Amino acid sequence: MAPRSSPDRATDRRQPRDVIGSIPIPRPSHRVLVVLCMDTSYSMRGEAIGRLNDALASWARSMHGGEKMAATTEFALITFGAGGVRKWRGDESFDPRSDRTPFVPADGFRPPMLIADGVTPLVEAVRLSISVIEARKRQLAQEKVTWKRPLVWLVTDGRPTDDQGKPTTDWRPLASEIRGLEAAQKLALFAIGIPPIDDQGQETLREFAPERNMVYGRFDFSDILLQLDRSVEDPNYKLRGYQPRQA
Repeated sequence: MAPRSSPDRATDRRQPRDVIGSIPIPRPSHRVLVVLCMDTSYSMRGEAIGRLNDALASWARSMHGGEKMAATTEFALITFGAGGVRKWRGDESFDPRSDRTPFVPADGFRPPMLIADGVTPLVEAVRLSISVIEARKRQLAQEKVTWKRPLVWLVTDGRPTDDQGKPTTDWRPLASEIRGLEAAQKLALFAIGIPPIDDQGQETLREFAPERNMVYGRFDFSDILLQLDRSVEDPNYKLRGYQPRQA
């Protein structure tokens, strides 16, 4: 009769499986950095801010399912309007002058409940978006982690204003700067206009993103976020429904 296996031997046979299961799986050695630059000014009150909050919450839940994007992508949320220009980590906002990064892994993205109020400091918000990308890239370089071309998704229903709420043209130098950054493959900016954006606001977005701008005729943040997903997979993605500017 063959000898029985001792309890110790049975335990030994299970050990390889237990040990392997406890080994952490490293994150991929590259990142995709995405900044969501969202308008929360007074004109977003009501339906617009409600739909934005609902869409962000739904989209965040989809990130928590272990999809490929969750492992490779980091998101930062920048808002402009209520409270001025703010960085966010979860439901906590903090001073934009802080060195603290707003980037979090996609599977850890928890959107706050945004409110709408104030003016539209769009230029300051886009400049902050560029700044946090550059700061995060320096951190990744120190960690010997590479990155793909970062993305900025700008969503607004108005045109840039000064701190008194009056329309301003100080966005023009920034538009030229963005084109230079895109030519150098340092980022790709997508500009989305939503109702009730006016003709001058649309013109601003076309200057910011000549080939990656789109104006929605209705509030459809879910579609915006779907297109964002596609842009993560392909930074050269052209917005579905994009119409080339007529000469």
